[in-house]
Amino acid sequence: MKKTFKQFIQELLDRADQPDRCVIVIDGFGGSGKSTFAEKMLEYIPSAGIVRVDHFYQPIVADEENEFHWERFEKEALDPLRGDREIRYRPYDWKLKTLQDEIVIGEDQNVIVEGVYSTQEKFRDAYDITIWIDVPDGVRLERGIARDGELMRQMWENVWIPYTKKYMAEHRPDRSADIVIDGAASDFDADCIVVREVSV
Repeated sequence: MKKTFKQFIQELLDRADQPDRCVIVIDGFGGSGKSTFAEKMLEYIPSAGIVRVDHFYQPIVADEENEFHWERFEKEALDPLRGDREIRYRPYDWKLKTLQDEIVIGEDQNVIVEGVYSTQEKFRDAYDITIWIDVPDGVRLERGIARDGELMRQMWENVWIPYTKKYMAEHRPDRSADIVIDGAASDFDADCIVVREVSV
């Protein structure tokens, strides 16, 4: 089913039925279009703030799948959401490799949480609506190489894709999602969202 962002967001907020704060999470693997989708949503959701999982990255070993600081993510982002409190955290800058100035999201703001692994089981209670963007590995790889360069192919093929397969097997984010979007058939820049499945 094809929708524009305006149609999609209106239906989303109608279903959420959260008068004060709606918390929407967008999960999907690298190259699925999560970041673009989240940015587009910001144009249609009043006074929304965005929390990016990438902001909680913590590099450990070069050229391997490094860790996200899940304890900090939960303490600084999800626990405030669970308690309807203000969010305050310092995002990690991947280029400068250091924490940057604090991001503040008010307790009365709608919130979009965006990032890979964001709907693992222990986090799901913090969200009102979960969205999974589904894209085949081959398409994601093609997009990733186009974005990151041919030198990153080995990282994509030998590290990132295997790790995401493990996450899929253990957590099945596609099955727990309220809404599944066909990220290969959609064109977010052209205002076209293809919704594959809706359970809310």
